[in-house]
Amino acid sequence: MVNKRTSLLLSEKLKDQIEVLPVNVVGNTSEYYFINVLNTIKSLNTESKSNEEILMMVRENNCVFNKKNIGPYIIFRDSIFDDGYYCTDEFIDFVKQNSITGLKFTCAGIAE
Repeated sequence: MVNKRTSLLLSEKLKDQIEVLPVNVVGNTSEYYFINVLNTIKSLNTESKSNEEILMMVRENNCVFNKKNIGPYIIFRDSIFDDGYYCTDEFIDFVKQNSITGLKFTCAGIAE
């Protein structure tokens, strides 16, 4: 959930990659928006890995991402593990450059 300024910044940067939905809170006069990331891709390199190895990779934030599948996306969800959001350094730089606060980033792995 983000304020109006942040929703406008993200909408401009992530055209056609996000959905911006208004959040209505009774009694609140500020405008807030929910950002829904639309990019769901097969981002994790799971070839030649057992299910146990894949789960361990995700749990330990030691993922190997498929760089060619990520392509132009700077924020995305994985098609198998779609409960989390992943992003690139470009997205982190964008957040910092625009003084967007309230986000916490954890390194999840590398892209090859």
